[in-house]
Amino acid sequence: MPICVIDTSAVFADLNEETGAEEARYWLRDAAISAINLQEIVSKAVDKGVPAEGVSELIA
Repeated sequence: MPICVIDTSAVFADLNEETGAEEARYWLRDAAISAINLQEIVSKAVDKGVPAEGVSELIA
Protein backbone atom coordinates (compact mmCIF):
# COMPACT_ATOMS: atom_id res chain seq x y z
CA MET A 1 0.00 0.00 0.00
CA PRO A 2 1.39 3.45 -0.91
CA ILE A 3 2.63 5.53 1.99
CA CYS A 4 2.45 8.85 0.12
CA VAL A 5 1.38 10.50 -3.12
CA ILE A 6 4.19 12.10 -5.10
CA ASP A 7 4.35 14.90 -7.61
CA THR A 8 6.27 14.92 -10.88
CA SER A 9 8.95 17.12 -9.30
CA ALA A 10 10.07 14.19 -7.13
CA VAL A 11 10.35 11.92 -10.16
CA PHE A 12 12.27 14.53 -12.17
CA ALA A 13 14.58 15.25 -9.22
CA ASP A 14 15.48 11.55 -9.20
CA LEU A 15 15.85 11.20 -12.98
CA ASN A 16 17.89 14.38 -13.39
CA GLU A 17 20.01 13.90 -10.24
CA GLU A 18 18.79 17.26 -8.96
CA THR A 19 18.95 18.59 -5.43
CA GLY A 20 16.76 16.35 -3.30
CA ALA A 21 17.16 13.29 -5.54
CA GLU A 22 18.27 11.05 -2.70
CA GLU A 23 15.27 11.96 -0.55
CA ALA A 24 12.96 11.64 -3.56
CA ARG A 25 14.23 8.09 -4.16
CA TYR A 26 13.36 7.18 -0.59
CA TRP A 27 9.74 8.29 -1.04
CA LEU A 28 9.38 6.94 -4.58
CA ARG A 29 9.77 3.34 -3.39
CA ASP A 30 6.30 3.13 -1.84
CA ALA A 31 4.53 6.04 -3.50
CA ALA A 32 1.40 6.51 -5.54
CA ILE A 33 1.12 9.03 -8.37
CA SER A 34 -1.92 10.59 -9.98
CA ALA A 35 -2.79 9.82 -13.59
CA ILE A 36 -2.27 13.45 -14.62
CA ASN A 37 1.22 13.50 -13.08
CA LEU A 38 2.04 10.20 -14.77
CA GLN A 39 0.88 11.69 -18.08
CA GLU A 40 3.20 14.67 -17.54
CA ILE A 41 6.17 12.35 -17.00
CA VAL A 42 5.36 10.34 -20.14
CA SER A 43 4.83 13.52 -22.18
CA LYS A 44 8.15 15.05 -21.12
CA ALA A 45 9.98 11.78 -21.78
CA VAL A 46 8.51 11.57 -25.29
CA ASP A 47 9.38 15.25 -25.91
CA LYS A 48 13.00 14.44 -24.99
CA GLY A 49 13.08 11.56 -27.46
CA VAL A 50 12.91 8.67 -25.02
CA PRO A 51 11.85 5.57 -27.01
CA ALA A 52 8.62 3.75 -26.12
CA GLU A 53 10.56 0.96 -24.41
CA GLY A 54 12.31 3.52 -22.21
CA VAL A 55 9.03 5.18 -21.30
CA SER A 56 7.53 1.81 -20.40
CA GLU A 57 10.52 1.03 -18.18
CA LEU A 58 10.33 4.46 -16.58
CA ILE A 59 6.72 4.06 -15.48
CA ALA A 60 6.87 0.38 -14.54
